[in-house]
Amino acid sequence: MTTTLFTGRNEAPKTATAMENPITLEPAEERTPDYFLLRPEVEKAFGCSHAVKIGNSIKIPGAVSMDGEGKPTTIGDFEQQMKNCYADLDKILKHYGCTFDDVVVENIFTTDMGKFLEFAG
Repeated sequence: MTTTLFTGRNEAPKTATAMENPITLEPAEERTPDYFLLRPEVEKAFGCSHAVKIGNSIKIPGAVSMDGEGKPTTIGDFEQQMKNCYADLDKILKHYGCTFDDVVVENIFTTDMGKFLEFAG
């Protein structure tokens, strides 16, 4: 198999064989989403899930310090909020047989990066 790569208007097309640029596709059944609801009633009310696994990737859209009814907890206690969030993340990872060692990317959204760095240690 040969793939044609167009690199620009004034250049001739370049070619690459499948051996140079292999593309591996998982079988369709392995790409079926596997949703995880940490707080089912809250997540159903908002139309979301706490995590989804597709193939070998797990997507966790976010963590917020909240109770079983979706209400914020430990307001004003930044450190405890972080502990609550990471405890939820740990539950999700364990559900899929993973640990924090398996995490490849973590994006942090916070209103106080200084406090986050203080407690992340």
